[in-house]
Amino acid sequence: MNGSITRLAVVLGTLLLTSPSALAQGSGSGGGGDNGSGCGDLFGDLVHVLRDAQTGVPILQKRWVAGPKDVYAWAYCPIALDAAGQELGFLPDSCDLDPATGTAVAVDYFGRLSAGRTKERNIRMHFDEVVDKIKASQAVSRDQTGRLMLGTSCTSVTPAAATCFEWTLVDSPVENIALYHRLMKYGHYQTDPAEVDTSAHGDPALPTQLHPALDPAVDYAKFTGATRALLPDACATAPCAAPQALTNEDFALAASFLATGADKDGRITVDLVRYMDRILKIPVATPESAAALKLLPAKVRDCGSDPAQQLTPASACPVADAAPGLPAPASERFVDFGPVSYLRTDSFSTTVEAIKPADTLGLNRLRTLALMAVLRTPIDDVWVIDPSVSLLEWLDVRNGLETNSGVDVTGFVNSANDALRCIEFVHNYAVPLNLGWNFK
Repeated sequence: MNGSITRLAVVLGTLLLTSPSALAQGSGSGGGGDNGSGCGDLFGDLVHVLRDAQTGVPILQKRWVAGPKDVYAWAYCPIALDAAGQELGFLPDSCDLDPATGTAVAVDYFGRLSAGRTKERNIRMHFDEVVDKIKASQAVSRDQTGRLMLGTSCTSVTPAAATCFEWTLVDSPVENIALYHRLMKYGHYQTDPAEVDTSAHGDPALPTQLHPALDPAVDYAKFTGATRALLPDACATAPCAAPQALTNEDFALAASFLATGADKDGRITVDLVRYMDRILKIPVATPESAAALKLLPAKVRDCGSDPAQQLTPASACPVADAAPGLPAPASERFVDFGPVSYLRTDSFSTTVEAIKPADTLGLNRLRTLALMAVLRTPIDDVWVIDPSVSLLEWLDVRNGLETNSGVDVTGFVNSANDALRCIEFVHNYAVPLNLGWNFK
């Protein structure tokens, strides 16, 4: 297989159709219909297909396909892959998979991220709730895994760090999906304080309801460390609510939010990222929100314009960006992850206090027997507190050294997967809070 190509995924469902006219009416770049019924009208029938290795955009095969009443036209077909990453064939005159060539690999590991399949106004509602929590807090920071946390009872808050007696994690899946959605579309969290909340309900005697917004004079000083990237760049016109181009720092935060929303024992792939962006309608403008600023076209593998003399093998045909004006799915656009540059040691060179099995201490047999005698319990049942467990060591073993860095969409996925594995570790091994109750 060409070195610039890898196996990733794209929605088939409405895309793998036999009719070119039906392809043109597919979900395109919206991830669903035009009626605004939700952020993820299309969520099933997801399979691995051929994609560009650097950007993760799908590589579509240009094919001469039979439509209604045997009217032929050019169609642009996703290329399904099997478990070994080998291309699967098409049925004659169709974009449909030929089952005789193998079995496509389903993408079925969304888990808690399935919460993104909801109406966009619901996602905005959860983002508004986080904004309200920020306004009620004294500090905004992150824990060792990258999760957003809000501080109260603070004694010191500076742009570098905050010292607070109470911290609350923003760990709700749907709230983190909302944080990811907003950041990927706008590049910051500043909303227009005069924006009307058209979804607000309640007493009709109440005045017009507005979405909550950060107050630059009060709330910006709460953001510390890496979270300051969530604030807008300087702009000529207040309140700086317009979309801004995503930076490497923005993508690092977005990766953490995506990881926090996912299953703790799940996985994040380029497949999942591209699907979530489609489901959340991040690449397109909606009545509720703008589109991400920097987008990429799909790619098309073109074997010639004469249906009777198609070049073979198809894998040898030239690949180029989809030209403007082509029908769906070639009309779809994708977030440009080009600014991403990830290095594990830059993000997770930290330690955490954790509990671990005593048999990992490397005690010799005599000391092990002595410990068992004192505690009157098998060594397998004994756990000890280690005040300084390295997250880097955990990640090097759990995720492997080959994923410790990356650029573009691969770097984003590696960053999100490392954050997810760190969340899994802390969730399972963090020292629990002492509530002061005597279990005896």
